[in-house]
Amino acid sequence: MALEPVAGDGFQGQRRNAITDHNDVINVMTDRLMKRAVLCINSGRRCG
Repeated sequence: MALEPVAGDGFQGQRRNAITDHNDVINVMTDRLMKRAVLCINSGRRCG
């Protein structure tokens, strides 16, 4: 069974445009938490 791709546009009319996919991210992590997450992810471990 093949999985169908899913797209979720933030606003009507974006029509799954790649330009609108990641341009409105707001980082709410502290610098310490971000560093911890980056080190974990970059080390290849499962982080959770």
